[in-house]
This record gives sequence, structure tokens and C-alpha cells, in this order.
Amino acid sequence: MDAPSHCIHGGRFIHDFDVNDLIMPCVVIDVSCKCHERYSLSVQDVEDFESQFGPIAQGSSVMVKTVCSKFWHTPSKYHNNHVFQSVSSEVA
Repeated sequence: MDAPSHCIHGGRFIHDFDVNDLIMPCVVIDVSCKCHERYSLSVQDVEDFESQFGPIAQGSSVMVKTVCSKFWHTPSKYHNNHVFQSVSSEVA
């Protein structure tokens, strides 16, 4: 988990969270079969997920399964010159 303070000036740090802030429903959207280094989760990905599994409940945490973890033991590929998969602004 990354703290909002990592990217947002004035954002909360990890120690600012209560454990109850982190307990919520969760879904995993698996895009590993089409993911590449610059992949961005799209509205279509979310709509495809919801058409198969139903609407994502308000207040749910959404995790995105990519292929990034398979490169964990290969730092040059895992860090990939700081080029990572992302979530599109339309989805965020």
C-alpha cells in the first residue's frame, strides 16, 4: 500500500490510517492477459468486469491484477525505468 502523502502534498501518511479505514469490500479486476508496460485500466475494463460479476459496490476497494509481479526477482524489468501500468483518469 502506498500512502497518499507519497504523491499528494498534505496527504495522509500510513501511520495516520486506522486499521478500520482499510477494511472494506474488495474486487480484483484481472487484466493480466492483456497488460503491457504502459497499460492503463480503462472504463471498458470496468464495464466488462461489471457485466460478468455485477456492479462494484460503493465504498469497495478495487485491486488490479497485472503481470508486474512476475518480474519481482528481475529488478531491471520490475522497475522498468519507472514505467508502470496505471488506472486511467476516467476510471479513477
